[in-house]
Amino acid sequence: MRIAPVCTPKLDRLPLFKFFATVVGFLFGGALWICAPASLSPNFPIEDVHLASAGLIGTALTVLLTLSIVPAQRAADLFSSAVLRLYARDGKLLALFFLLSILTLFSLTLSTSQIFNMDASFSLAIQLTVLGGALDAVRSFYLRTLDLLSPKTAMDLVVRHCSHRIMRNKKQIDFLSRTAKIRYVFSENTGDLLWSNWISRLNSSPKNDIEYWIDNLDEFAHKSVERFDIQAIKHIVTAMSQIGVIYVESKKDGIILIPDSQLTIKPNTEVKKTLKVIYGSIKNICEAAIDRPNKVIAGHCMDALGEMAKNFMFIAPDENKKSADFAHTPIFYLNECIKYAANAAMEDTLIVASNNLRDILLCIDKNIDTKPAQSTALKSLFYIAITSYGCSMHVASIIAIQAIIYAAKHDMQVNGFRNASILKRALPHIKELMKLEIKTNRYSFVEIPFPIYDSGYGVDIESILNDVKNQIIPLDEPSQEVNPFLDFEQASKLLSKHFIEVFKEIKFGESDLLSLSLKSLFTCADTHWQLLSSPSQGSDWHLYTIKDCLEKLIKAPTLYFREGSAFDSGQEGTAADELAKLGLKLLTLKRWDLAMECAEIIARIQKDYLETDSPDFSRAAYLDIRLEILARGAEAFATEDAAQQIRSLLSKHQNQSAEYRRSLEIHMGHLDNFSNRMPHWADPEMAEGLLDRLINQNSEDET
Repeated sequence: MRIAPVCTPKLDRLPLFKFFATVVGFLFGGALWICAPASLSPNFPIEDVHLASAGLIGTALTVLLTLSIVPAQRAADLFSSAVLRLYARDGKLLALFFLLSILTLFSLTLSTSQIFNMDASFSLAIQLTVLGGALDAVRSFYLRTLDLLSPKTAMDLVVRHCSHRIMRNKKQIDFLSRTAKIRYVFSENTGDLLWSNWISRLNSSPKNDIEYWIDNLDEFAHKSVERFDIQAIKHIVTAMSQIGVIYVESKKDGIILIPDSQLTIKPNTEVKKTLKVIYGSIKNICEAAIDRPNKVIAGHCMDALGEMAKNFMFIAPDENKKSADFAHTPIFYLNECIKYAANAAMEDTLIVASNNLRDILLCIDKNIDTKPAQSTALKSLFYIAITSYGCSMHVASIIAIQAIIYAAKHDMQVNGFRNASILKRALPHIKELMKLEIKTNRYSFVEIPFPIYDSGYGVDIESILNDVKNQIIPLDEPSQEVNPFLDFEQASKLLSKHFIEVFKEIKFGESDLLSLSLKSLFTCADTHWQLLSSPSQGSDWHLYTIKDCLEKLIKAPTLYFREGSAFDSGQEGTAADELAKLGLKLLTLKRWDLAMECAEIIARIQKDYLETDSPDFSRAAYLDIRLEILARGAEAFATEDAAQQIRSLLSKHQNQSAEYRRSLEIHMGHLDNFSNRMPHWADPEMAEGLLDRLINQNSEDET
C-alpha cells in the first residue's frame, strides 16, 4: 500500500520564523517584567546572568568564525581561492558579525545596570530579548555560511563586485570629463594631454579586473562540467553574460572627446577585446558540453550569447554612425557554437539557437543600423536549415525557416517594404531549401508543414503581403503622380518572381508541397482581388498596377504544368479549382479580361496534359467542368458571348472516349444541381462556398 506524502509547511520561508528567537525572548522578557515582583531579591545575581549571556554570545561568535573556515575551504575547492576574497567582504556576513559583537558588548553593559539604578526585572527582560536576537543572528550567520557554497551565491558576488568596479570607474571618467571641459572654458592652453591620459588610464582600468574574473569563471565552469553540475554552469554562464552587458552599458556613450587636447579616446576597442574574452569562454564551455554531450548546458550557452546580442542590438556607441557595433560579435560566436552542435547532430541545441537568432532579428530598430548583425544571423539560420536536412533533423530545419519568415515580416513592419532586406535575401534561399525538402522525401511522413506556405504558423507569404496591403495610405484626392500601391506592387513582383522560379526550377514529383505552393499562390491572388473589390480612397488611377500583378500570378502555374512528369502528382485539379474560384470572384467585379485569363490557363493546362503519353480522360473531364463553371458564371455576370468564348476552350476529345463522357456526365449532373443557385453567386463568399461544395462532391465521386 502506497502512503501519500504528508504536506508540511516550510517554516523557514515564513518571515516571522527568521526572528523566532527574538520574538520568543521578547515575550518571555515581557512576561517576566510584568509578572515578577516589584523588585527582585538583592541577592539575585543579575550581573552574573548578564555576564553569562555576554560570554554565551561571544563563544557562539568564536565557534562560528572557527567553523566557517571549513565552508571557505570547500568553496576554494569548488571554485578558486579568488572567491575567498569576495566571501571575506560579504556584506551580510560582516553585518551579522558586527551585530553579534554589538550584542555581546551590550550584554556586558547590562551587567552594570545597578550602577544606573535600572530595575533588575527590566534589565533581565532586555537581556532575554538580546539573547533571542543573538540566537537569530547566529542562525543567519550559519545559513549564510552554507549559502556561500551555492554556485548562485558565488556568481552573484562576482557580478556584484564587477558591476561595482565598472560603475565606480564610469563615475570617475564622467567626473574627469566634466572637469576637463570646465578647464577648457577657463584656460587658454591647448595641447595639455594630462586630462586625456588620466581618462585613458581609467577607461582601461576595469579591463584587467574583468578579464581576471572571467578567467576564474571559466575555470569554475570546467570544474563543473567535470562534475556534471548543470545548475552551477548555468549560473556561471549567466554571470559572464551579465558582466558583459553591464560593461557595455557603462561604455555605450562610445567616444570621449577632450576639447583641450588632440587625443580622442575610443573605449570601444578596449570593450571589444574584453567581450571577446567572455565570448571565447562561453564558446569553450558550449563545446565542452557538446562533447559530453549535455544539451541543457549547450543550450544555455547559446541563450547567453543570444541574450547579449539582443541587448547590444539597441546600443549604438557612435551617435553619428548609429550602428550596433557590439551585436555582430556574439552572433559570430553563436554561429561557431552552431557549427559545433551541427557536427554533433544535436537537434535540440540547434532549435534553441534558431529561437535565439529569431529573437535577435526581432530586435531590429529603425533608428540603428543592424545590417552586419542581420547578415550573420541569417547566414546562421540558413546554415541550420541546410545542415538539418543533411542530418535528418527535421524539426530544426523547419524552426530555422520559420525564424527567417518571422524576421522578414518584422523587418518589413519596422522599415517598410522598400527598405526591408531580409525577405529579398531569404526567398532565393528558401527556394533551394524546398529542393532539399523534396529531395529528402521528408514531407510525406513529417507532420510539420513547410512554414512559408502554411498559414498555421501565423506568418507566411499571405500574411506578409497582407501587411503590405494594410500599409497602403489612402489619398485625399485621386492623383496620377502619387501611386499608393507602389510598395504593394514591388512586393507582388517579388513574390511573383519567387513563384515563377519555384514552378520553373523545382520538380515536385508527388510531394504535397506542390499543393501548398499552388494554394499559397492563389491566396496571394485573392489579396489582389480584395484590393480590386475595395480599393483605397484616391487609388482609381493606379488600379491597373494591381491588375497587371494579378495577371502574372494567374499565369504562373503554366510554368510547371508543361511536361508529362509534372502531372504525376495529380495537382492540375488543384490549380483548376483555384483558378475557377478566382475567375468567379473576378466575374463578380466585372473583370471579364482577368476571368477569361483564368479560363485560358485551365485550358492550357488541360491541353498540355492531353499531350502526355497516357492521359486519363476522367482527369481531363474534371478540368472541363471547371471551364463550364466559369462559362455559367459568365452567363450570370457577363454576357452570352463571354460564356461561348469560354466553352470554345473545352476539350475536343468529348467524342473519343467513353470514359471521358461518363466522367463528364457525372460531374455535369452535380453542376446542374447547383445551377439553380447561380443568382446567389453574385456574393463572392457564397460563390466560393458553393464551388467548394461542388469540388468536394466531385472528389467523392472520383474516389
